[in-house]
Amino acid sequence: MHVDQLIAEGDRVVALWTARGTNTGEGNGLPATGRRVGGRGITIFRLVKGRIADEWGLIDQYGIYQQLGLLTK
Repeated sequence: MHVDQLIAEGDRVVALWTARGTNTGEGNGLPATGRRVGGRGITIFRLVKGRIADEWGLIDQYGIYQQLGLLTK
């Protein structure tokens, strides 16, 4: 995982990130495929007293499923 951009304003911090890896084990309801996969996402954090109080995130799940060969036509 690599943080491409980090932006902070007030009590919010936004991270734009890229992740790459190999799907070698079951997880999040997905089977192991052995395929390489990569994608970008964004996460927004709300901080209270220097700690993360809330977190919202978005990733291109459709693109990940395509790369893993888990979509049927």
